[in-house]
Amino acid sequence: MRYLFWMSLCITVITTVASAETYYVATDGKPDFSGSKEKPWPSVEYALSKVGGGHTIIVKPGIYRGPIQIAKQYAGTRERPTVIQSEVKWQAVIIGAEYHVISNDDGCDWLVIDGFEVMGGRYDGVKMNGDYNVVRNCWVHNNKAMGIACGVCLSCNSPVSGARAIADGVPIRNDTVWKDDRGQEIMCQGGNLCKFGDTYYFYGWGDYPGDNRKDTITCYSSRDLASWKFERHIYTRDMTDLTLIVPDRLHVIYNATTKKYVMIGKHILPVDDPPMPGQPRVTGGASFFTSETPTGTFAYLGHEMLPTGGGTDYHRDLAAFQNGDGTAYVASSHDQHKPNRNIMITRLTPDYLHVDRTVCEVPLTGGAFEAPYIIKLKSQYWLFVSGGGWPSPWNGSPTYVSTAEKIAGPWTPFRKVKCDPDSKDSFNAQTDFLFEIRGTAGSFVLWGGDRWSQRTGTGVGKNVWLPLHWNDDEPLLKWYPTWNVDVAAGTWVADPKATGTPPTGASRTVTQPTEVR
Repeated sequence: MRYLFWMSLCITVITTVASAETYYVATDGKPDFSGSKEKPWPSVEYALSKVGGGHTIIVKPGIYRGPIQIAKQYAGTRERPTVIQSEVKWQAVIIGAEYHVISNDDGCDWLVIDGFEVMGGRYDGVKMNGDYNVVRNCWVHNNKAMGIACGVCLSCNSPVSGARAIADGVPIRNDTVWKDDRGQEIMCQGGNLCKFGDTYYFYGWGDYPGDNRKDTITCYSSRDLASWKFERHIYTRDMTDLTLIVPDRLHVIYNATTKKYVMIGKHILPVDDPPMPGQPRVTGGASFFTSETPTGTFAYLGHEMLPTGGGTDYHRDLAAFQNGDGTAYVASSHDQHKPNRNIMITRLTPDYLHVDRTVCEVPLTGGAFEAPYIIKLKSQYWLFVSGGGWPSPWNGSPTYVSTAEKIAGPWTPFRKVKCDPDSKDSFNAQTDFLFEIRGTAGSFVLWGGDRWSQRTGTGVGKNVWLPLHWNDDEPLLKWYPTWNVDVAAGTWVADPKATGTPPTGASRTVTQPTEVR
C-alpha cells in the first residue's frame, strides 16, 4: 500500500474567514429537516444541494458510507471557502468507495476537508482535483492507491504515512450499528456468510418484532467484509402463502451439478408474534428455495419434515453444511423429549432439495442448545452450538463445541468455548456462523455472532464478528472492539487504538453507537 502526496508549491496564504452559514449532517438526519444542529440533514451531498457552496457543513460523529463527491458548482471562494468538517476530530468516519472516498470535481476550488477518518477506497482516500484546497486534521489510511492526492493545495497536514501502524485492510467494528451503502441499518439476523467468486454474501432475516408481516429474507454483498451493499430482499412474505415466518438460520449453498443456488431455512411459525390468519403453527421442517444467481429471487419449492430419530417431530434451528466431496447435510436442534436436547445430522439428496436420511444424532447434556453450525478445520469436523440464551432464546449465551473425525461420528462431548476476557454470554451474542477466510498470505476463522438487541433491549448493534483464536488446538473467543481484516491476504490484526469494556447482556443497554478511538 502506498501513501503519497501530490503537491504543488503555492505562496498564497489562506486567511480564516467565517462562512455565511453553518449547517449539520448526521447519520439519523432527514431530508425534510432544516439542517440545524438539532435537525440535521442526512448527507454532505444533500446539504450542499440545499445551500450551495461557500458554507460550513458540520458532520456529526458516526460511520458514513463513501463516496462523497463534491461537484464544481459547490466551489467556495477565497473569502468564503466551502468547509466540510467533522464535528469531533476523527469521529466522523467515511468508509468505502469503488473509486475515491472523498473527492471534488475539476473547478471545485477553495474547498476545506477537516477532521475526518477516511478509509476503504479502492483508489485514493482523498482526491483533490480543484485548486486552492485544504486537507487538514484527517486520518487517512487503508486505501488501495494513495492516501491524499492533491493538485494545487494550500495545505495538507493530515497523517497518512503512519496508517500502516494499525494494519492493511479495513476495520470490523463491534458494539456499533452496522449500515449498508444506503445508510440504512443492516437487517440480517440468524444469517449465513457465503463466498461466491470474489464476493461475500450475507443472507439473513429482516426481523421486525411484533409484526411478522414485514418479515423478509435479505441479501447484502461485500468484497472486504466491512463495506456492505444492499442487494435486495430475495424473499418476502407476499410472494406466496408460505408459513415460513421465522426465516432465521438461513444457509445458501451452490450445487455445481445442477448449477443452482439452494437456500435452506427453518420452517416454523413463531410463538410470540401475532398469528397469521389461516396458517397453523408448523414445526420440524426445512424449507427449500432455489435461484439462478446468488442475488436473484429465490423460488420456494416447499418444505419437508426432518427425521425424528425416535423422538418428537420438533426441530428448531438448523444449518446446512457442504462437504468437500459435494455432499450436503443439515444439522438441526432436535427436541427429543425435551427442547433442543440433541443435534440431528441429516443428509440431503444430491440436488440438495430433499431430505435423504439421518446420519447421526449428537447428544446434548447439561442444558438446552440451539444454533448449530458445522465447519471442517484441521481435518476434523467442528460442531458449534449456542447455549440457547435461556430463559429467553434471544439472549446472548455461551458457545459450545464438539469434534469428530467423520461427520457420522462419533462426536466428542460438548465443551464450552472459553472467552478472553471471561464472558458468560459470548460477549452478549449467540453463535451464528463460522467462516474460514483464506488469502495469499494466510487464513483464519471468522466467528459470527448474533445480537438480538431489538428483542432483548440490551447491547448496541446486531452483529458481533471476531477472529477465532486457538489455544492448544481449542477455539478461543477473544474480544476486540475493532479489528482490521485484509481478505485478499487472509490476515487480520487488532486495532491498537480501539479500547472498550467487553459487553455483557446483563449490564449493557441500547444506546446510540459510540465510536471508540
